[in-house]
Amino acid sequence: MTQFKLVEPEDSKKRTYRTDLDVYAYIRFSTMEQVKNSLQSKKMQDTRMSEKLQRIGWIPDRIRVKDKDEGISAQKGTDVRTDLADIYKAMKDGLCGAIAAYDASRLWRDRDHVFYNDFIMKIKKYNVPVILHNKTYWPDVKSDMESLREEFRYAQKQLEQNYEKANPARQEAVLSGSYGGHCIPMGFVIVGDKGAKKYAIYEPHAKLIRWLFKRYRQLNGNLGRLGRELVAADFHCPDFDRDALRAMGADVPHVGLIHDAKGYRLYIRNGIIGILTNRAYLGWYVYEAKSEESRVFQGEYVNKESHDAVVGMDDFMFAYSRLSDKTLDGEPNESKPAVNRHYSQVNALLEGLLTTGKAPMYAMRTGNYIGKVKTDGWQGVDLVVGIQHIDSIFARAMIDTLHKIEIGSADKTLTEKVEELQQRKEEQADNLTERLANIDKAIRQWEVAKQAAMAEESVPDATEAIRNLKRLRGDREAIEAKQKQANSEVEELAECKYLLDEAKHRWNSMKFEKQRRLVKLIVGSANVVEIAPHFLQLSVCFNHPVDCDFVCYTYRVRGSKSVRSNEENAIIRKLYPQADRAVILEKLSTRTWASIVVQATKELHLERTTRANTSGITDNLTYADVCLLKQLEPLSQTDEYTPLEMLIGPYNNAFWTIEPANAKLEDVNFVVWNRV
Repeated sequence: MTQFKLVEPEDSKKRTYRTDLDVYAYIRFSTMEQVKNSLQSKKMQDTRMSEKLQRIGWIPDRIRVKDKDEGISAQKGTDVRTDLADIYKAMKDGLCGAIAAYDASRLWRDRDHVFYNDFIMKIKKYNVPVILHNKTYWPDVKSDMESLREEFRYAQKQLEQNYEKANPARQEAVLSGSYGGHCIPMGFVIVGDKGAKKYAIYEPHAKLIRWLFKRYRQLNGNLGRLGRELVAADFHCPDFDRDALRAMGADVPHVGLIHDAKGYRLYIRNGIIGILTNRAYLGWYVYEAKSEESRVFQGEYVNKESHDAVVGMDDFMFAYSRLSDKTLDGEPNESKPAVNRHYSQVNALLEGLLTTGKAPMYAMRTGNYIGKVKTDGWQGVDLVVGIQHIDSIFARAMIDTLHKIEIGSADKTLTEKVEELQQRKEEQADNLTERLANIDKAIRQWEVAKQAAMAEESVPDATEAIRNLKRLRGDREAIEAKQKQANSEVEELAECKYLLDEAKHRWNSMKFEKQRRLVKLIVGSANVVEIAPHFLQLSVCFNHPVDCDFVCYTYRVRGSKSVRSNEENAIIRKLYPQADRAVILEKLSTRTWASIVVQATKELHLERTTRANTSGITDNLTYADVCLLKQLEPLSQTDEYTPLEMLIGPYNNAFWTIEPANAKLEDVNFVVWNRV
C-alpha cells in the first residue's frame, strides 16, 4: 500500500536556502469577517507553511510568523500593514532569508502595478526568495520574477472582478428594492429570494420596539430614566423562534445587540438611541454606499416604500427629533442644539489619561478626579479622588521609577533608548517618503492612461483612470499626514529626552506645563480603582522609551460610602450589644468601628454592654482594609518593593503599626515597581 505524502516542488530541491537567516511567514486575510470565517484556512496556511519550511531546512526558532495584519486589505501599504513593514526592514537589514506566503494575493493586490513591482525590485536587490504554496520564486532567475509578476497581476484581476461584478450587482439589487447586506434592526428578519430580499416584521420583537418608542414618549423624552428602567428590568428581546422563522421563510438574522442566555440585551445608551432614530421602523430602507468601489451609486440611498412600518410617524418623530443630529431630509436638526462640553482648565497631571476600570476619570474644578464605577451609561457609583493626592503619588513614583531604571539598566540608558526610538521614527518617515514616490509614479501612469482614453474617446477607460486618480490623491494626502505625524514624533522624542533629564534632577522646580507635557509623552495609561474602603490602587503603564509599569497603593482618610442596608442593620441589632468587636467588624467588613457606633447609637438606639475587642483594628479602618494590608505586607520582602515615604508594618498578633510611630496614616504610600 502506497503511503500518503506531500509532494515537494522540484525547485526546492535544486536551490540552497539561507536557513541561517530567519524566514518570514506572512499570513493575512483581507477583512475581519474573513478571519472569523476562515479559521480552518488560517490554520492550514500556518501549519502547512511551517511544516514546509521545516522540511526545507529551517528550524522552528528561525520561522517568524507574521499574522498581525489580519483584517487589512492587501491594497494597503506598509504604513498600515506593520507586519509587512517589518519584513521590508528585515530585508534591508540583511536579516531575512526568505518570505513565505500562501499565495501572491496575501502580499499585494495592487491595481496600480507599482507597489508589487517595488516589492519585486526589493527582493532582487536584497536577494530574498519568495516561497508560495506551490513554488519558490528566486530573485536571480528572470523567468521566476516574470512569473511572480503575473501572480500579482492575477491577484488584482480577481479583486477587480469582484468590483466589476459583485459590488455593482449588489447595488443594482438595492436600487431594485432588495436588501444589500448589513446588520438587521431588531424587529425585522430577511425574506425573499436572491436579488429580491427585504425586511419583514418579526412580531415578537416588533411589539417590544413599539413599547420602547411609546415609553420614551410617556417619559417626555427622558432618556436617562428610560435607560435606568431597562437596566432595572433586565430588558431583553427573546431568542428567535426557529419554527416561526421557517414559516416566514427566514433565517436567524445578524443583529447588533449583545446576545446572552436570556436573549438580546438592550441597556447601553448608544444602542437605545440607535433604535429610537432608525428610519427602518418607518418602513424606510437606508443603504450607505461610501466605498470608492461603489460603481452604481455613492452616498445614501433611501427607499421609502421598502417594507411595512413598525411604529407610527408620531411616536417615531417624537424620538427622532430629540435624538438625531439631522432631520429626515438630512438637514441639521435645529431642535437638537450641540452641547458645549468644554470645561475650564484644571492643573491635573493625569488629565485625559486616568481611568477607573474602563471609564474615564474627569478632572473637575472642585479639585477631584471623578469617574463612573459602573459603565452602563445610566445610574452608577462615582469614584472621587483628590487630584493633588493622586498626582503627588504618581509624580513621586514616576521619578523614583526613572531613577531606578537608570541605576538598574544593564544595556541602555533612557537617553540612549530615546535616541534609538528617534532613529526608528526617522526610518518610518523615510519609508513614507518612499511610499509617496511610488504613489506619485502611479499618479503619473494613470494621468497618461487618462489622456490616452480621452484621446480615443473611451468613456469607460477615462472613468476608470479618473476614479483611480481620485483614490491615489486621497492616499497621497493620508500618507503626507502620516509623514507629518512621524516627523512630529521625532521632534517630540527630542523634547522628551530633554524633559526626562530635567525631571530626574529638577522635577519640583519644573513649570506645571512642562511636567504635564512629559507625562503626556511617556505615559500610556493610568488606572485607579478602590481595592478596599480606605485604599486605592493606581496602576501606570509607560510608553517607549521608559517601557515599564508600576502599581501604587495609597491610603485615603475618607473612604467610600454606601447606603446602609437592612441586612447590615439586622447584624448590628443582633451583635452590637454583646459580641466581640472583632466579630462585628468581620461581619461588616467595609464599615469602620466609628461608623458602626454612630449607626448603632444614633439611628438604632442600641447600647453596648461589653468592651470585648480582640480585633486590633483602629476605629478608622475596616476589616477589609486590614485584610488588604496583610496581603500586601509580603511585598516588602521582595526586590520589586520600593518605599516612597513610610512603610506599613509589621503585624504582631493581628496588630499593625506605622513605622516610625509618629507618622500619620494619611501620609503612607508605597509602590510595587515592575520592569517590563
